[in-house]
Amino acid sequence: MPGATGRISANFLTFYFSPLSSKLTVMGPSEEYTFTVLFEPAEEGGYVVTCPALPGLVTEGDTLEEARAMAEDAIRAYLESLRKDGLPVPADKKPALPAVQEEIRVVLETA
Repeated sequence: MPGATGRISANFLTFYFSPLSSKLTVMGPSEEYTFTVLFEPAEEGGYVVTCPALPGLVTEGDTLEEARAMAEDAIRAYLESLRKDGLPVPADKKPALPAVQEEIRVVLETA
């Protein structure tokens, strides 16, 4: 796969990843899906992984390598669930712009 810098295989699925683009490609016997995933450093260490194209998909790992493996498992399970429910696999969603980070102050009234 062009640009891929790593490859992990499990249960007839092959996941290609590139640390620069943070993409995972899931390949099966006749299907191939590529998703952009986001690795966010966790405050307690490790990484929290989300996939913008797959709402609700969140996983984590103590290392980047472990986070990738957990993302692969989570994506596979998500796609299997969609297939079981007869739902289509969504297209990849790439963040259009870099994330904006800011603090928002919220005040709660005391009772």
